[in-house]
Amino acid sequence: MWPAVTADVPPAMAQLWLIQTMCAQRLAQLPVPVPLLFLDVETTRDRVVELAMIRFAPGYPPWIWHSYVQPGSEAAHQSRKYWNTEIHGVTPAMVHGRPTFPHIAPVVLQALEGATV
Repeated sequence: MWPAVTADVPPAMAQLWLIQTMCAQRLAQLPVPVPLLFLDVETTRDRVVELAMIRFAPGYPPWIWHSYVQPGSEAAHQSRKYWNTEIHGVTPAMVHGRPTFPHIAPVVLQALEGATV
């Protein structure tokens, strides 16, 4: 169903999180006729710097994906006024060398396909 993608969350850690929050067990008890996609997006004032997705689909195990995202050229984003670090905790060092949004967009589009967000 899903291609092999590079994500920052090891599958074992993601599964532990799902068990601890009991999300998978609760959703398994509900009649979920369509895929559900949960998104968590962190941004600077205008660019994505972190993206996490969990997709629940009938008949499939939960699919979990997370990545930090390089918001653009480092020179353009060195101003401390540009970052919302005090809100989300993401720093320029955390996104250094990470993929840009155009690189992860195909994964996001595939996860969105047919899902209720």
